[in-house]
Amino acid sequence: MTKITEKNLVIVHRVMMKRIAKGYSAEQLSFLIGKPNDYVTMVEMLKEPVYSIPELKKIAKAVEESNFRAFFPAINQETIVKVQIERIDSPARRTHICAIISAEGKRRLHFMLDEVFETEEVNDYGVIMAQDAISLLIRHGYFFKSRPPLEVFHSINHFLKKVVNPDEIQQALNSFCKIEAELCLKRIKSNKRGYLYAEC
Repeated sequence: MTKITEKNLVIVHRVMMKRIAKGYSAEQLSFLIGKPNDYVTMVEMLKEPVYSIPELKKIAKAVEESNFRAFFPAINQETIVKVQIERIDSPARRTHICAIISAEGKRRLHFMLDEVFETEEVNDYGVIMAQDAISLLIRHGYFFKSRPPLEVFHSINHFLKKVVNPDEIQQALNSFCKIEAELCLKRIKSNKRGYLYAEC
């Protein structure tokens, strides 16, 4: 059981709905906003503080929400509620259940979301395409300035004229961070901006 303001619970719920509707896993959204893979899961399970404003702005771009304020409730609700979050996993589906616990200890269902896992997996061809695009971006000085993952994701999609699986882009970026060569990248951790990628 966790205590949280009604406002923050609405934010977590709305981000989760947008993420699932967009077809991103929690790990993919974590990558796109420059956070460790388990970050979004930890926020959704209320084991981390709710997203900051800069994070919500990045999330809005990732899920193509025109205004990050759409994640906020219409009325600023600072009432503190006790909630219980559960996840039920099966091979192709995850169910997120949130219940509010009353002062008398009664459990009332607040929301239930089904997340169906797509069968699309990382494939070698997708990773190679992303690596080729990253290689060209490095050669043209794109990574001379450190870049957040979401910006790289959009640049590769624009360059290839198709939407590439974020997992394939992450794998491709990481492959350039593991080599010592002319075309290599480094991953930088920034307290304000999350993970960034830059030329070695």
